[in-house]
Amino acid sequence: MCLLSIISLLSLTTPSDSITWQVSSGWEQESFESWTLDAPSAGMYRVYGCTTEPFEELTLDMRWKQDLFGSNNNNSLFFISESELSDTMGLLPNNALLFSIGENGSSDPITVSSTFSDLYTEITSGFFDFSEPFDLDLSINLSTQDYNVALSAGQYNEGWKIPVISQLNIASDSIENNWQPRCFGFEVLCTSSNTDAFSWGLHSLTTTEVAIPEPRLLSHRAIDSTVVELVWSRPLSSQIPALTTSNTSPHISSLTLSSPLSDEVFKDIKLKTSEIDTVIQVIYTQLNSGKFRDLVITELFIDATPSIGFPEVEWFEILNRSDKYVDINRWSVIANSTSSFAEPTDIIPGNGWNGILAPNERFLISTLAFDSCEFEPYPKLQAELSGISSLNDNGMTLTLLRPDGTLIDQLTYDRTWWQPYSIPARSTSKIYTGGCGLTSNWAPSLSITGANPWLAGENETSEPSCLIETFNVNAHLLKTDIIEFSFSHDIDPLCEITVSSNNFS
Repeated sequence: MCLLSIISLLSLTTPSDSITWQVSSGWEQESFESWTLDAPSAGMYRVYGCTTEPFEELTLDMRWKQDLFGSNNNNSLFFISESELSDTMGLLPNNALLFSIGENGSSDPITVSSTFSDLYTEITSGFFDFSEPFDLDLSINLSTQDYNVALSAGQYNEGWKIPVISQLNIASDSIENNWQPRCFGFEVLCTSSNTDAFSWGLHSLTTTEVAIPEPRLLSHRAIDSTVVELVWSRPLSSQIPALTTSNTSPHISSLTLSSPLSDEVFKDIKLKTSEIDTVIQVIYTQLNSGKFRDLVITELFIDATPSIGFPEVEWFEILNRSDKYVDINRWSVIANSTSSFAEPTDIIPGNGWNGILAPNERFLISTLAFDSCEFEPYPKLQAELSGISSLNDNGMTLTLLRPDGTLIDQLTYDRTWWQPYSIPARSTSKIYTGGCGLTSNWAPSLSITGANPWLAGENETSEPSCLIETFNVNAHLLKTDIIEFSFSHDIDPLCEITVSSNNFS
């Protein structure tokens, strides 16, 4: 039998009647905030409470006991969540912070994890054993965007605690710095009956509640011609008929339009519920409409320690040469060094950019976030490649791919592209944007800043600068069925060469 008891709450800044408690079936309520569990069989047993408003700060003084020496695979956890559970036996919400003790074995640590990010931290202590009853002080400060968590623990009723976490930042891009928790509770999982295996005592609880903020629209984009994806700062409590909430995230919803969007044309869409009243601009672009060299790589900055001006970030620039809007979401890059082979890596728009690139507009793909600096106080469109933290000084092949894998642009650079200058603190940029990725079509920057991000290079042109007066082609018969051609000038390595043969008597 699993026995779980909740000791009455003391010293509450939050009025006790503002906490609504929910319990699993099988619980008996002894007093207003004290319960006893009789669990004669295997199962999950949970008790949790929710405040009326989200809390900005939360301090808990808990006693936690778990029998980790038993023969059953028992475990327990404490959780803090943003939304209420659908029922007391259902899955925890996908916005929960978890503090758990693993299955049998006295060496099991406390683990801190979350359902909204890849956070995972193990906590051990040489001063006491988590298999024995212990006291745990939990403090969470949400008043800043850092979301700091502090933990102190000690043997139960010994009168001392030591810090086991001094400061843990649980912020995640997936929650967009808008986590608004208001529920907390304790969960026990028993694989069979057990007697007095668990207990949880809540000695004191202090919260500082804040008013629920209005939901903010963080981003939006057209998934296809009739559906727009909307990402919110928090779940919407009111809906409009055309709005559907995602099954996997309460912060994401889909808006179904009554009439299809026209390709390449912005449309104003009004959103109005009891919580929001706004107008968004949406444009729909064909997913794989980009053609060969519609988008081209135009500048390389491969030194992370510039001498002046720019942040210590490596990047390359991409220009939209076409007359169409291009959605670079789901586009990818293969960044191949000379000694290894790489798989395509998705381009991830950053800085709140939705990934829509206008005609003749440029964006940077950087190895780290391009922060503001003296020469660029307001950085423009930028994106990153997950897992790629540097560009090789000695040379790489960069390949730009459409979502369907079609090659759009490619170049292979080496150190000679910066001659007669050295690589540090200087970029090299393309001369004829529609031309090839060969050394002869690139030149080092002469700018005082050493680079021209988001701008045309000093030597850049949209038209070929000259014509080759004489272009010689020599043919060599290597075998009866193989002919080798040599050219007097460099040719585009990505161009198509058509050879036709004529029979002569």
